[in-house]
Amino acid sequence: MSTEAEKRRHPRIPINWPVVLMTSQGPVKGVTINISVSGALIFCSKTIKNEDEFQIIFKSSGDHEQPINCKKVWSKKKSTANSGYNTGGLLFTKISSNVKKYIAALVAEYSPA
Repeated sequence: MSTEAEKRRHPRIPINWPVVLMTSQGPVKGVTINISVSGALIFCSKTIKNEDEFQIIFKSSGDHEQPINCKKVWSKKKSTANSGYNTGGLLFTKISSNVKKYIAALVAEYSPA
């Protein structure tokens, strides 16, 4: 159990959605590890460059694709015995009310009581 206090304003839930980051260097494919109404943690194969803003497109099951403007808050390169990957914390900077409501409903449904 961690002794560090939770600093996030919005609870996150674990999730496994494919995602594409639309960056100035081109599209970067990845997977969402957790999500809240204000941001997400992703794993991807390429380093996320520092940019003012870019779009993330979630490929959730059956839903239409909705781009969300975001920015990288932090990133870290991870290495395992078989491969390397990048993790990144993203902050949503512009999100439609419909998408925000959808994510909030998911979080409420899957958050521990």
